[in-house]
Amino acid sequence: MLHRKIVVFSLLLLYTSFSLAGSPLLMSQAKQQSSSSGPHLRATNNLGAFEAINITNSEYNTTLFGRQPVIAIGDGKISDIWSKIPSYPNPSYGSNGMVQAAYGKNTIYFLFTFDTDITWIAVQWDSDGSGTSTIPMQKNDDMWVMGKTVKTTIDGDGYSAGQGTDPFVYPDSQNDVVYETVVSQHFVQIELARKLFTGDNAGHDIEFIPGSSVIVMYASNLHHGVENEITQQTFSLSKSSLGAASQPAPVTSTPIDVAVFVGMYLNSALAYGIVVELVLFLPVILILRYRVNHQ
Repeated sequence: MLHRKIVVFSLLLLYTSFSLAGSPLLMSQAKQQSSSSGPHLRATNNLGAFEAINITNSEYNTTLFGRQPVIAIGDGKISDIWSKIPSYPNPSYGSNGMVQAAYGKNTIYFLFTFDTDITWIAVQWDSDGSGTSTIPMQKNDDMWVMGKTVKTTIDGDGYSAGQGTDPFVYPDSQNDVVYETVVSQHFVQIELARKLFTGDNAGHDIEFIPGSSVIVMYASNLHHGVENEITQQTFSLSKSSLGAASQPAPVTSTPIDVAVFVGMYLNSALAYGIVVELVLFLPVILILRYRVNHQ
């Protein structure tokens, strides 16, 4: 009996020791949270390559009203061309998270898809070329923030204020980003456009150059900060193209000389007159000829 009591007492003492000192699991979690919220928070989920497809030959449609952009920001709908462009999963934007990109002659386009319970999304570009050593919220990196956040009033173009700074992003006085939001039943999509090169050095804008690559990172109100769920990709402009889109054949015309046109008109009128005269007078001529032959 005494032996059993000693065993029970030992187990209780061991449990109390772990509770006070912290179990290895709890210590590991605390250490992870401490390091995550420090000055060197990093994107821990590298998703690999992300390419923008060349749609230069398909960027515009020719209509009766002139050339119209295939991806039109502000028309209240998502362009059909995105169904032909590769998509890349993005956990930072939830279970429906997806990113797509295409570029034309002077403009680059993005389609961001995310869950309906996400109220804002952010995109960070490695403006200073830090490469794989870049970190989330690195100071002066080009940033786009779309949606509602209590931390900033930015809605579109901006640049990072740096980790631990509130607000976390500064507004860009030259807003080069235009976008629209389309809400569906199960997800939300943002269609965005920006010039390949804006010349906005003060706003630390990234320059999109074919043949070069840049690190891009993503965050949202549900996936950022100490959650360690910031994802990154290596973005580049692919040489792959969708090819020429099916467009209405342009209306062409061949100049006609005035004298030739008048001649064509007179010849047509003359031929028409001869036909009318034959129809009207041929029966009369035949009747008169018949009477003469039978007199």
